[in-house]
Amino acid sequence: MINDRLNVFVVITDCLRYDAFQGMEIKKYGKVIENVYSSAPSTFFAVPSILTGTLPFQVIKDARINSEAYTYLPLVAWKYGYQTLFVTGNVVTSRAYGYYIKEGIFEDFLKIRKLPPSDLGLQKEGKVRKVVRNILKRYPRIFYIAKITYHLLKKDLKNQNTAFENKIRTGVIIDYLSKQKFLSEKPIFGFIHLMDTHAPYGSPHLRKQDLKKAARLVRKLYGHPTLLKEKEIELLKYFYQTEVEYLDDALEELLNLIDKKFNLKQSVVIVVSDHGEAFGEGGYFTHPDFGLIKEILKVPLVMFGNVGGIKVVGQGILPSWKIHEIVLKIFSGQKEITVEREKEALAIGYKREDKKYKIVKYARIANDKIVVQEDLETINRLLIEKRREYMLNKLRRKLSKQ
Repeated sequence: MINDRLNVFVVITDCLRYDAFQGMEIKKYGKVIENVYSSAPSTFFAVPSILTGTLPFQVIKDARINSEAYTYLPLVAWKYGYQTLFVTGNVVTSRAYGYYIKEGIFEDFLKIRKLPPSDLGLQKEGKVRKVVRNILKRYPRIFYIAKITYHLLKKDLKNQNTAFENKIRTGVIIDYLSKQKFLSEKPIFGFIHLMDTHAPYGSPHLRKQDLKKAARLVRKLYGHPTLLKEKEIELLKYFYQTEVEYLDDALEELLNLIDKKFNLKQSVVIVVSDHGEAFGEGGYFTHPDFGLIKEILKVPLVMFGNVGGIKVVGQGILPSWKIHEIVLKIFSGQKEITVEREKEALAIGYKREDKKYKIVKYARIANDKIVVQEDLETINRLLIEKRREYMLNKLRRKLSKQ
């Protein structure tokens, strides 16, 4: 029996800014969707939102995929009889954070990287360090100077954000995928998380001395960005742009590989950023958990392959979590898919405190404008209502099968 269901690939381009996407060649060959906003300023909650079709803190509360998330796309794909491919270059979307598949091919490259426990969400603060930190916090000025000095002198930062040797590039992922074998009688759902435009910035095509300079700058960026000079910020932007150009070429190569292995005419490839990246706008750098600004929240979305039947209609915003709705409709075999924009979208800012994530503010997004609010009672009440509705739907589905 010949399978006539479409293959689906969700490709995350981590940290790719909306404005940077405008100059990419790859966009000319796809179906570009405008006015797309992420529901979170960092991967911790932005990707779970896409993969579950929920808002941050509605179901996923600790940045980890949990058993309550019955709408988790790799799980739903398995229930629909899809074979699953899950390949990620980001530790935050790895098995260390609860990401999984029921069966198929799963690769997070944790075995080939020497990542610190903090990258895996396992960092434990020693008693002595905790006492020293608490004492220093009583004297803000001393604490501030000590923190700066520590980060500037510490040259062995080898985490995912600062070490080129721990960066999994799209070329590595393409090489891995080219060697895999797949079942021809089953459609495939693929999740591919690309990290090229995530720090550390600096295309592998650059000279060694340039990459050394980039490495020094990124340590300063993550150590204490307030010390960055204007020339250094411009240099960071330059290094970032070299990554955008590398990603542009790599995406074309990835699409060619998908076409060769799965046939683009029989596939839908959805390429979206989980969030953007800031270079000082609004006082923010990179993509802090509470960075509710346009440079971080507005994201590019482009689709390739058999996408003629997919229509995004209406005025307003398309929250990136609505990608989940598109994928579900493809799973169910729909040929003509319509997804409506929202008059208003929400994005949630948060921080980690005492090993738990807490909402600190949120943004209402309408007419391409972001209004930040700190009325936590309102957002918490809304999330409780949405969570109740989500769990009731789960119960209804269970009862309907009895």
